[in-house]
Amino acid sequence: MPCEYLRCVIDKANLKRHQQDRWNYVLEYILNKHRIYLEYIQESNSIYPIDGVLDLLYQLHSEGIPVALASSADRKVINAVLTKFGLMDCFEYILSGAELPASKPNPAIYQLTAKALGFAPADCVVIEDATAGIMAAKDAGAYCIAYDNPNSGPQDLSRV
Repeated sequence: MPCEYLRCVIDKANLKRHQQDRWNYVLEYILNKHRIYLEYIQESNSIYPIDGVLDLLYQLHSEGIPVALASSADRKVINAVLTKFGLMDCFEYILSGAELPASKPNPAIYQLTAKALGFAPADCVVIEDATAGIMAAKDAGAYCIAYDNPNSGPQDLSRV
């Protein structure tokens, strides 16, 4: 379960632990939404990688260039997408922001990922399609390429 997402929903709903009925309802709703989303990823024929990304990942992998994934998505979502497109072996390291105390724009996700690959963040290139990720990459000290992804909604890519 994406902890940051759950905290956000609970905060917005102004729920306190002593409001057990409301707490349970919100938790059940979130878990159900998450389950449906995972099923959609696995079963949908309308989800596909961005043009060129598969070729890029395969090329980097074949040339022995270390590639990692540092995503704000929940680990189950990451695994579902990578499995669906046969990309699990293309990444030497995968980190979900949901596994950290704070996700993007906190730079820790990129700092930890670079360290896991044996590099300083300044020696890494990050491809990002979200404002929070761009901020995180830059604050970590990595070189960031902003990608204007039509699937990511309006994003402020000016920080690059």
